[in-house]
Amino acid sequence: MMERDGETFAEDRAERAAYATDRAEAERKTRDIDVDHVANLSKLRLTPREKEEMKRELSAIIAFADELSAIDTEGVEPTAHVLPLQNVWREDEVRPGIERETLLENAPAVRDGCILVPKVME
Repeated sequence: MMERDGETFAEDRAERAAYATDRAEAERKTRDIDVDHVANLSKLRLTPREKEEMKRELSAIIAFADELSAIDTEGVEPTAHVLPLQNVWREDEVRPGIERETLLENAPAVRDGCILVPKVME
């Protein structure tokens, strides 16, 4: 049997199969999710069939979150990004802007030194 990084392909395949089995089992668990409440908060009207599907999907999401919370993160530095990014912004500098008269010359409609825009609310 071929070896790869100290483990055999068979062991790797068995590990993936165990993970898939655990994941499927977690998704099958029925969780007490108030789909009506979630739908109401989301302003959604769901049919009974959609509610059942939503319950399964939310259960799978929560099961995945449970899997993530089971991971040992002891000694792992908290990060906001996977890459070591630093502030890439330039320094603020005061620079001259466009003259007001020049800006207003390009506006489609002007009144009392202000740009007129269509009314959006009654």
